[in-house]
Parts: sequence; structure tokens; C-alpha cells
Amino acid sequence: MAYQSGNLTSHGNFLDVLKAFLTSSAVVWECLADTDLDTIADSADIGTVANVTLARVIYFRAPGLDFTKEIYVCFWEYYNSVDGYYNIGTRCHTSYSSLYKKEDQAGVSPPNYICMTNAASTPYWFIANGQRVMCLVSSASGVYRDSLYAGWMTPAISAVDEYPLPYVVGGCSHTAATRYDSTSSHRRAFFNPFTTGTGVATSTHLSTNTVSTLWVRTVGGSWLRFGNAGDKTSHNAPTSITDPYYSVNMSGGWTADKVYNSSPAQKVVRAIRLFSKETGFKGLYGELDGVYHVTGDNLNPEDTITIDGVTYLVWNSTNEAVRSHFAAFKLA
Repeated sequence: MAYQSGNLTSHGNFLDVLKAFLTSSAVVWECLADTDLDTIADSADIGTVANVTLARVIYFRAPGLDFTKEIYVCFWEYYNSVDGYYNIGTRCHTSYSSLYKKEDQAGVSPPNYICMTNAASTPYWFIANGQRVMCLVSSASGVYRDSLYAGWMTPAISAVDEYPLPYVVGGCSHTAATRYDSTSSHRRAFFNPFTTGTGVATSTHLSTNTVSTLWVRTVGGSWLRFGNAGDKTSHNAPTSITDPYYSVNMSGGWTADKVYNSSPAQKVVRAIRLFSKETGFKGLYGELDGVYHVTGDNLNPEDTITIDGVTYLVWNSTNEAVRSHFAAFKLA
């Protein structure tokens, strides 16, 4: 695993820095294509077409942890200076062909986004290994923090022939035309995902009531949306949920529990597991790789904590200060 941090010089600098990082000897992803976007053909992924400038799309292939896999991820950048959004989109897919647009690649996922400004000196962290990349960006002097996950998770089923393509894609918005400072309910990090609607996505043309900031590819090839387990009452009772997030169903005893209300030196991190009660898709799918739940008590976003010799970066879900909506990203 490798990570890199620094400051972006602009929104347009994001893909330059990411490409250099992922194709470096520390990560060894392969860049398959780096091309300009087609304004009309790719309009579904960039919001309102008017006033939007499309920059480029980059396709990558990751080798897996054992260097024998082929894991496909793409990123694209676009902006609307009139409405003030400067965003990065991502999708996963199961192969790549130069004959098809990003939304028409084989096995393609729904899109997800991180939302930025165009400011210079924008802090970022890129964290990657052979099977996934996580990108974190801090905007408006740290008031808003976006994050994305693209690639594979650690599947609950270890046999490759039983779950051969455990893709996960997530961001901080499912809507392309979203500003960094939006406080809409859908502005939620992939580790604390927003969802609404029912069912799964079997194509890239999703119904308007089926959205999420975290999607998992099922064994059968459809994409299952996930939501925060603690938000069952406030987000239309998602049946596919992340554990262990309990933003609504916290008991009063939590505040006295040292596991959750501890000093930084006493913190523990817990795996974020993905399980579903969706009819036809029930079961434990796996857990996110390299990102964990941590309580936000006595911590600030962008702090680092060390547990058993492992260093983690503390992050929150966009601008949420709720203590259960924090995560710890493994750095080293």
C-alpha cells in the first residue's frame, strides 16, 4: 500500500497528480487511456450541459494484490464556473475498450462524485494498493471534506470462482451537478452512505428513486446500493447497509463506553462491513479495504492516530460533525 499527500494547484491538477501517483513504481497501476471528453456524448455524467466544461477522462487497470487481476477504474473531471462546481467523477467497469464511452464500458457501475473548488493549495491524500484507490480532498479551509473509493473490497467469500469481481464504487455525491458546499441529504461520504429507493441497478440508466453514494457489484453482475445502517428511519429504510454506523439508533450508554468515547491514545477502529437483506441479494458481501469506522469523540478531521503501530488519517463525512460519521484511513 502507498499514499501521497500534498496540495493541488487547481481542480484541473487532480487527475495529473492522481495519474502520476497510480502509475508510479509504488502502486503500478496501468494507464489505458487519457483523453478529452465528448461534451454531448458524456453529458449524463456531468450535470446540466449548459456552461459545463469537460476536461478529460482517464482509464486505469489495477493488477490486484497478487498482480494477477485486471481491475478497471475510470475518472473524469469537469466544471461549471457559472454554477460553481468543480467535480471529479468515477466509475468501475469489468473491461476496457476504446470503442465505447465510459458509461458504456462492460459491467460499468453507476457514477459517483467528489466535489471541489478551483482553489490553489487544496489539500489532498491519495491512498492506493493493487486493488483499490481512495482519494480525499479538503475544500474551503477544511470546512468540507470529500472522499471516494474505487476498485475492489475484501470479499466475504474468498473463493475467486464464487465472487470473482468484488467491485465497490463510492463518493460523496450521486448527483453530477453538486457544489462542494451543498448541504443536501445526498452529500454523504461512501463510508456513511446516503441512499434512497429500492432494488438494484442492472444498467447505467438508473431510475430517479434509486441512488446511493456507495454501490457494490453482486456476484450476478448487477449493482446493489448501500445506505447507513443507522439511517433506516430517515432514508427510506435501505435494506443493504453498512455496519457499524449507528447515527440514529445510538443508545445513551454509548457516551460512557470507552470504545467509542476514548482519548486518541485509546481509540479502536472497526471494519466497515457491507451486508444486505434485499430480496434475492441477502448476505454479507465483504468489507471495505483500508478504511474503518472510528468515533469522532476527542478527534478532529485530518488528525492522525496510531494504533498498534499502524497510522490512520481521521476523516469526516463531508461537513458532518456527528461523532459516528467519522472514518480512519490506513496510511502505513
